Parts: sequence; C-alpha cells; structure tokens
Amino acid sequence: MKKFCVYARTAVSQEPGTNFAMVEQVHQCKEHGINLGYEFSNLVYEEVISGLSTTRPAIEKALQDAKKGKFDILVIRDYNRLARRGDLVLEFVALFEEVGVQVVSVVEQGENDPITFFVEAAKKFVADEERRRIAIRTRAGRQAKRERLV
Repeated sequence: MKKFCVYARTAVSQEPGTNFAMVEQVHQCKEHGINLGYEFSNLVYEEVISGLSTTRPAIEKALQDAKKGKFDILVIRDYNRLARRGDLVLEFVALFEEVGVQVVSVVEQGENDPITFFVEAAKKFVADEERRRIAIRTRAGRQAKRERLV
C-alpha cells in the first residue's frame, strides 16, 4: 500500500497559538489521502513562509525523507501551497517526481491527471511572466520619462 505525507504552508502566522488555517489544511490533506486509499505515514511538513520564497526548509526536509522512501505520495491542499509562481510549482513538483513521489492536490480537479495540472501550471507561468514583462516595461518607461525631465 502506498504511503502518503502532508505538506501545508501559510504565508503568515495568525494569532499566537494554533494556526487554524494550517490545522484545516492538514486535516483536509489527511482525509483526502485516506479517502484515496493510501496509508498515512504520520509525516506532516508545515511551514509559515511566503509562497514566493525559494528557500523552503519543510520542502527540503520532505525531499530528504522522500529520498529515504518514507512516503510515496505528497498530499497538498492546492498547488499554490507549494508556491505562488507557476515556475516554482513546476520546480517543486519535478523535484518530488525525480525521487518517485507523486504530488496530489485536494482541491484541484484532475489531481491524478498530470496533463491537467501541467496545463494549469503553464497558464499560471505565462500570466506571471506577462506581469513581470509589464513591470519591466513600466520601469523603463518611467526611467525614460525622468531622463527627459532632467
């Protein structure tokens, strides 16, 4: 039987004490993994960190444990728990797939259909890239305007 673990992330800590957003993510992930017929490995990786950050201690720990064969499936609430940028989502999913671990989302439809996930991730990546390019053009335009005023 395949074993699963849970990864949960929030960007900010709530009030001191229990982080209910995190607790709810973990609960939904455990329930989903069990409903899919997997065995829970008792491994939960939680972190309070920006979804834009590339340095992720809990992801790194999960990858180490994945390499040791402690689980076969990483259950997340949704792909934006891995990252807010499409390219980072793809990078994290690829890292787990390289060590033989499947990433499964509770929320996104087609979690067992990799094509659906990659199409959606590619759309997010294109949108992120377009926003980045607009920001570059805006900065260049402002700079040119300032230079004309001097």
